Amino acid sequence: MGAALLTAFAFSGNDASAQSYEKIRAIFLYNFAKHVEWPDTAFSDAKAPIVIGVVDASKVAKELERSVRGKDANGHDIAVKEVSSPADADGCHIVYIPDKAKAPAFIEAFQGKPILTVGEQSNFTEIGGMIKLFEKTTRSAVSSTSPLRPTPDSR
Repeated sequence: MGAALLTAFAFSGNDASAQSYEKIRAIFLYNFAKHVEWPDTAFSDAKAPIVIGVVDASKVAKELERSVRGKDANGHDIAVKEVSSPADADGCHIVYIPDKAKAPAFIEAFQGKPILTVGEQSNFTEIGGMIKLFEKTTRSAVSSTSPLRPTPDSR
């Protein structure tokens, strides 16, 4: 994956209040797809879509499907997949894991794989997740504790 990603994105109060929780998450996930570069081996072929897995958050998945319809990211269509276990996430490039109880199992299963993990729990990046979404008063933001680097096995 790309050598460095953002350490902060934010929606100001007026932008965030006009958008639903689900819409804001969908916007972030789509923007991550546009700004991350995956190794060629992460795709079955050059025309394969970027697959965004959403763990047990069907409202976010449905909003994401609406938001990405007809759009692409770096020449790849976007596909959305609802998942409930790490095995269900086979073929995903991004996995959004809002359930803190499930996050450790997903993160462990994805070690060494070119899968961008996004979550919301307070210690998400400390347990190995890549990007933590959080809300600060009337702002939604993103945090990553360090630049994202490809893992040796994901190249």
